[in-house]
Amino acid sequence: MKTFKNIIISLRPYQWTKNLLVFAALIFSGSILIVEHVIISIITFILFSLASGSIYIFNDILDRNEDRIHPAKRYRPIASGELSTGYAICSSIIAGIISIAGSFLINNTLATIFIGYIILTILYTIKLKHIVVLDIIIIAIGFV
Repeated sequence: MKTFKNIIISLRPYQWTKNLLVFAALIFSGSILIVEHVIISIITFILFSLASGSIYIFNDILDRNEDRIHPAKRYRPIASGELSTGYAICSSIIAGIISIAGSFLINNTLATIFIGYIILTILYTIKLKHIVVLDIIIIAIGFV
């Protein structure tokens, strides 16, 4: 049970508030009263939260050694050793796969967006965050 709790913490649900932007389309398209569109938006929010959570875990795995000496980040489950790297890797992969598979069930366009988002954020985590101008551009694209 403690492992599950640490996986949930590592998915960073407190960061998911920005994923609420998926509901903006409902408001601006005037579809907020169409039940089917609301349900699809809720599912998309959940799937996008899993996709972004999978990247947060991936980032924490890669940064675990630096995070161990950071005054605040050292308490994150992976950096502190509360969540093993093995469980973290499996959790990241599973969350990513669920998000992509679920997005295909909605439609291919959404799946393409999810795949692009995941690829871009993996590249950002590995390399692009160290390139100053690209760093800012990619963060902005992530919100769009």
